[in-house]
Amino acid sequence: MTLWTPARPHTNKWGTWSPMEAEKHEPADDLEAAVNAAIATCDGDLRATVRALVVANRFLHARVEKLESLCSSGYARGGCRS
Repeated sequence: MTLWTPARPHTNKWGTWSPMEAEKHEPADDLEAAVNAAIATCDGDLRATVRALVVANRFLHARVEKLESLCSSGYARGGCRS
């Protein structure tokens, strides 16, 4: 019988192995996966990838501005405006 072991050891701050640590993802791994997915979506064309990301960023900024304009400063105690 072969027991499963993680590809690389996950240890906690005391130096012991923790199964909870094995469940966590490295933020850099998630970022790299997102970058690879964006490039793959644009068939490897880096200019198209950057263009798509700029368009998405502009859309999100416009959405935030719209939501800020709808936010009641009395309700949010002025927290919506920066």
